[in-house]
Amino acid sequence: MAATSGLGAPVATVTAGESQALISWAAPGQAINGIDIEESVDSGNNWVSVTKLPPTSTHLRVQNLTDGKNYWFRVRWIWPDNSLGIPSATLVAIPINKPAAICERPALCTQTNRTVGFELLIDFLRF
Repeated sequence: MAATSGLGAPVATVTAGESQALISWAAPGQAINGIDIEESVDSGNNWVSVTKLPPTSTHLRVQNLTDGKNYWFRVRWIWPDNSLGIPSATLVAIPINKPAAICERPALCTQTNRTVGFELLIDFLRF
């Protein structure tokens, strides 16, 4: 049994940019062995671990993504016994080349607005 000690799933966010995505999370409040980042190529039906990071990591920039393509990610704690914890909510990133160019009101197309849009999509996918 994993040593969860009441620590839940990571709360993670994703911000898509030009050919990249930035996955971020808050550091846990207790000891872990690391962080596992998973990706799905089929809308979240099957998951593959793409990298393991040190326990002090708080973000990962995924580069060389295809603009306009959907990418699904999630984050999991690696417990002290090396078992995997509960995954974060599914994060969906759609990198866009020159995102301000497709916005009807460029003043509203800020990094913050895109992040909120993805967080709303994440909340929608949870239900």
